[in-house]
Amino acid sequence: MEELLGDNTKFKLVDNDSTITNEDQLIRLLSRLKKDNFITETEYKLHKENCPLRPVMSAIKTVNYGLGKMLTSRLSHLRQSQYVIKDSSDFVTKLTNTKNVDKLMISFDVVSLFTNVPLTFTVDYILDQLYPVCSTNCLQLSKSKQCVDCKRRIGFQTLLEIATSKTHLSFNNKIYVQHDGVAMGAPLAPIIADIFMAYLETTLMDELISLGVCE
Repeated sequence: MEELLGDNTKFKLVDNDSTITNEDQLIRLLSRLKKDNFITETEYKLHKENCPLRPVMSAIKTVNYGLGKMLTSRLSHLRQSQYVIKDSSDFVTKLTNTKNVDKLMISFDVVSLFTNVPLTFTVDYILDQLYPVCSTNCLQLSKSKQCVDCKRRIGFQTLLEIATSKTHLSFNNKIYVQHDGVAMGAPLAPIIADIFMAYLETTLMDELISLGVCE
């Protein structure tokens, strides 16, 4: 565990527990987004008082757990990919329906997927899918002059950043913040990883098809 947390590219040692600060920031943001009708009353009521910090790998009842659950429902459609196999039955079906037998099947093993997901890149990719930058690029303007979609893009970006980059944990009386990758055990982690893999697979397959390697 010490070796894992010693990876400075993924974790850093901090001086204090930021639970209260993160919780206050989340409450203020949700109140503003509800006022702007960006989230519903039901989605807003995801906060509960006295949220304790749970053991290292559990995100249940942490500050951003409810937020992660809410965002998961909004992102679920982005994880779809024609190259994703649901289960072993789906795999058998695809093999059965394969007409050409003179094909070579290869697989790639992803090492430590969750901690190696490029978080900033994936968040930007998600935002581009949900809220493409408008033609006038008003993201550079003051909030009062931005269009509705750009305001929503910024608001959704903040929610994603809180739900993913505000992950801190304690181990051996030391507090760490995970500043890259996603935390295994967090509700948003699997879908963030799936979205990145769907992007990666599609990009690689397009290139392989163009080179004539795959059909």
